[in-house]
Amino acid sequence: MQLFAENSYIFEAATKVISIAVDEKGTYLVLDRTVFYPQGGGQPSDVGTIKCRDIVLDLTSVRKDGEIIKHYIGGKYTEILTGEDCLCALDGVARTLHMRYHSAGHLLSNVAESICNGIVATKAHCFPNEAYVEFTGTGTCERDAATDAMKMAIEANLPIAIFETNCEDFEKRFYKLPYPMPPKEILRTVQIGNYKPIPCGGTHLASTIEIGNFEVTKIKNKNGNLRISFAVV
Repeated sequence: MQLFAENSYIFEAATKVISIAVDEKGTYLVLDRTVFYPQGGGQPSDVGTIKCRDIVLDLTSVRKDGEIIKHYIGGKYTEILTGEDCLCALDGVARTLHMRYHSAGHLLSNVAESICNGIVATKAHCFPNEAYVEFTGTGTCERDAATDAMKMAIEANLPIAIFETNCEDFEKRFYKLPYPMPPKEILRTVQIGNYKPIPCGGTHLASTIEIGNFEVTKIKNKNGNLRISFAVV
């Protein structure tokens, strides 16, 4: 069970070890439920600890392999047993920062498309200190205008809603996706206020006001695309 998909504000939960194994990245645990978000979708993985009895394991990374979430812990830890009851505890400060960046990236996609004619968001990278959203199209965007529009949207305290649909229903209700997907596949979708919704599996804030201070740090053209870099502070 992926608790982060149900509620981004769950920072701790009891769990059970399903298995422990080693691959090319190291030793990892598979848990029956987890609060830890695996790196992907432009968002870094969570960090934190897994405590089993009196053994506290520091997470080095979290990755998704198909439907399996691997919690890498370093070392072999042969004393940890399958079926062991444990406690997941993520770093709430880091998770909150990741949510601020990720929600800001989505809002920037929406806002920039609305004020800069002729651009469409196609890619986002929301890691702290290196975040950007990339757009296709022939339009341009001014740094001050983008920053001011973002600050207005943040201060408007817009709700950030998460819901599930499928590709077929999504395209009937909203717009055609720029990538192919099975028509009945479930899409976890994020919508900020009345802006267009975007399929996304990441963690998000409850409202834009929680993004806090925002700044567009750079706008440049790269390989024919417009890239808007940003930071939250």
